[in-house]
Amino acid sequence: MTAYDPVSVVMPALGNTKLLDANLPLLFAEFESRAVGDELVLVDDTGRGDLEEWAKDALADRPARLVVRKENGGFAAAMEDGIRQAANDQIFSMNSDVKVLPGFLEP
Repeated sequence: MTAYDPVSVVMPALGNTKLLDANLPLLFAEFESRAVGDELVLVDDTGRGDLEEWAKDALADRPARLVVRKENGGFAAAMEDGIRQAANDQIFSMNSDVKVLPGFLEP
């Protein structure tokens, strides 16, 4: 197995937890298979903190963090805030409605 640099996946979200519940397990499975320190930076761009309660359980014990914006600023602003909080140098921008396939982060 080839070692890859860890990636921070920055994902703006507007509160659709059904999409997140459906798609994040696939993302976390990819992180686990790579085992290089990948992380999810989920950005709550609702301006109301709608994802905070959901994230307490859904992101517990996961390589993830929630960034809550005080106002909805749109995709670009949410990405900027997420990138500032990212732990890794490699950034992957992703929408919450994307279903990933195994190996999607490989170069």
